[in-house]
Amino acid sequence: MLAIQMKHYYVSDIQFKYNPDSEDIVTLLGFFEVIFNNDDPEKRGYNVKSLCERNTLAILFPYLRSTISDISLKANAEPIILPTINIVELIEEREKEAGDIDKL
Repeated sequence: MLAIQMKHYYVSDIQFKYNPDSEDIVTLLGFFEVIFNNDDPEKRGYNVKSLCERNTLAILFPYLRSTISDISLKANAEPIILPTINIVELIEEREKEAGDIDKL
């Protein structure tokens, strides 16, 4: 069994400019713990790196959405509300598209 647990997160940098054309930046860092049982996860068919990348992004994304909404609302600007996204599905689609392009 493989488990991923978020231990902590924090916003390490926020740049907010009241300009609709600006590229505002938010850096959100997450700290995770990966727990393995006695079995080697690779032998059980897990790609640990891929599993961790996908799941950690999926876990952190709601915190990013909330942070962006809160900051824009408190700045008395029009709130920026990111849509909910199935991160794992999005990554899989992008990988499939990249694989299709590589085949050309």
